[in-house]
Amino acid sequence: MRIAFPCPHCAAPLGISASRAGAVVRCPSCREMLTVPEEDQPLPEPDPAAVFAPAQAPPVQAPLSVQYEEEPFKFSPKRREQDEMDLTPMVDVTFLLLIFFMITASFSIQKTLPTPVPEPDEEGVSQQLVTMDELEQEAVVVRLEGGDEAYVDDKPVASLADLPDALRDAMNAPGQAGRGEVVIQAADAARHEAIVAAYDAAAGLGVERVRLAIAAED
Repeated sequence: MRIAFPCPHCAAPLGISASRAGAVVRCPSCREMLTVPEEDQPLPEPDPAAVFAPAQAPPVQAPLSVQYEEEPFKFSPKRREQDEMDLTPMVDVTFLLLIFFMITASFSIQKTLPTPVPEPDEEGVSQQLVTMDELEQEAVVVRLEGGDEAYVDDKPVASLADLPDALRDAMNAPGQAGRGEVVIQAADAARHEAIVAAYDAAAGLGVERVRLAIAAED
């Protein structure tokens, strides 16, 4: 059931459901607030000024919409343009690349053993060769064979781990105190690990000069 009544402000004919009786609504024509009359309540007299005022548009009976409070417009915040470039991602990538190159460079280091080069003759034409007999008088000879067999002054050594003790005994032997050098004579079948072990044993005893003996070519 609907209630028909005129707007008390603009005299526009209005209609609304009877369940909205007594509610405060807004007139769709003049946008003024009004109270919906009860069914048995006499209709309000329209404003004379509003009745005799020239109508701007033909009145149209339209359903009322209840609007107690108008919500303000919400504007989305305008995105501010960035004047400067964000360098944080580039710094992170640069830092990761730096760590990568530091790690890979540490693995690519080639370890070397310092070996004294032969001293050239004063004339620069020929190189003086030293025989093993002459070397045995000035240095302790470490001979390495295949299968990690080691000999110090022709005395067999049980293992490569015993090379430091064997070298110490040979250098401190009676009548051999003047020998402060070590000569390593490695066979073709000797492993590189055995040669490094001989170098480490001599360095651990404080030997400053370690030579490598090779067979003279015919």
